[in-house]
Amino acid sequence: MQNDIHIVQKDAESSDIEYVRKRFIEFNDKQSGLFPSKALNYISYNSEEKIVGGLLADIEWGWLHIDVLWVDESYRSQGIGTDLMEQAESEAKGMGVDNAFIETTDFQALEFYEKRGYTVFAQLEDQPPGHTCYYMKKTRL
Repeated sequence: MQNDIHIVQKDAESSDIEYVRKRFIEFNDKQSGLFPSKALNYISYNSEEKIVGGLLADIEWGWLHIDVLWVDESYRSQGIGTDLMEQAESEAKGMGVDNAFIETTDFQALEFYEKRGYTVFAQLEDQPPGHTCYYMKKTRL
């Protein structure tokens, strides 16, 4: 039998990537028997409709996972990050989800998440090299 399988590297925007992600999530949802997975993505715009921030997250296995939280440097400390987090946490809570987790590094927003009630449950030194990656969770959204 000839193996005619080959591997191709794809861009993150590829429909093939989305296909694999969808199949993976469907399998996990079926196995876990918990909450169905759901993407929670929010974008903040200024008055000129320029993107100034965003939060990319998902609900998986009964937890809210914040994958990306970004606010343009010129718009920081104006409550945009807080508003984005509150939106995601509120929607998750409305779905019956009580817990959330996030990864952040020492040069990102550790203190911001701590102020929002997240606590460090693990850390990985030298990730990226010369820095520390923190794994944080919040219970009782």
